[in-house]
Order: sequence, then structure tokens, then C-alpha cells
Amino acid sequence: MAKVGAVGYVPQALQAAREKKGWTKADLARRAGLKRQMLTSYEMPGGASPSAERLGILAAALGRSPADFIDPKAQGMAVLRARAGLSQRDVIAKLPTDDLKLTTYQSIECGRVRRLRHSDATALAGVFGATPEDVQAAHAYDVEQWAARELDD
Repeated sequence: MAKVGAVGYVPQALQAAREKKGWTKADLARRAGLKRQMLTSYEMPGGASPSAERLGILAAALGRSPADFIDPKAQGMAVLRARAGLSQRDVIAKLPTDDLKLTTYQSIECGRVRRLRHSDATALAGVFGATPEDVQAAHAYDVEQWAARELDD
């Protein structure tokens, strides 16, 4: 699956948090282990979006939650993951059992898997810091989006 930046990312929120700290781009870049140019692209509307994992690093450097940089209206499993600042591999690693494999999770996240088991929703909720109902709703949104794409093809 291709790497995509954090879904629902709001670049202005990152810039505002950095400025509130009184930091330059170079200050935050140094603290987060990034190049200043990359940070510049993350703060630019229409620029690059950090991965969910990198967003977690930026948020930690600022003493914030990754969720602070995600549009509260954004929906879907990838949004829940971005709010937690986790890569897909991180999600699988944090699950309490090895019942869910990475490829299956990727299919769930993109909406190809139409039915999400209650046990998986509960386990994912624990990883995301969400409720099983939030996970089910996010999954339903992804399934709806996948079906709409299928109709367009």
C-alpha cells in the first residue's frame, strides 16, 4: 500500500502550535529530528502531510497530541490511526493478540473488508484510544467510500 500522509492533517494547526511555543521552524525541526525544509512543507497549506507516525513525533516535541493536528470532522480508520500518531505496523504491534495481520488491517482501513468483527473493533479501539463504536463508525465510513469508488470505476 502506498505511503500517504496523515488523513485529515491541518497544517495551520502545526504552525500555530509551533508559534505558540515561540519556536522557529528550525527549533521544532531540531527537536523532532527533521530537516527545516520538510517542516516548512508540512506547515504549508496544500504542501506535504506528515505520516501519522511522524505527526506523533512532531506532536510529542510540541507537548501535544497528534489529534490536535487532525480535522475533527475527518472520518475513517486512517483518521483514528493518525489521531493516535501510529503507522499501520504500529497498530498491529500494539494489538493484544496476533489475530489481526497487517494485510488484513490494511484492507479494513481502506474499506475493502465489509465486516469488522466486534473483537477486532474492541482491540483497535484500545489501540486508538477510542470506543468500539467509534471504530465501527469509522469502518462503516471507509466501506461506504470504497463502494463509491467501485461504482465510479
